[in-house]
Amino acid sequence: MFELYRSIWWGRIGEYVNPCILYNVNGYYDLLAKFIANDSSL
Repeated sequence: MFELYRSIWWGRIGEYVNPCILYNVNGYYDLLAKFIANDSSL
């Protein structure tokens, strides 16, 4: 999970230019997506 969040965070600050694709099967990552969308520190 840490690697996934780190990749998304690096993408948001411009350190990682490749796309990060996440398959959200049956809403498994809904809480993570909500957390990332509301994270004001990024």
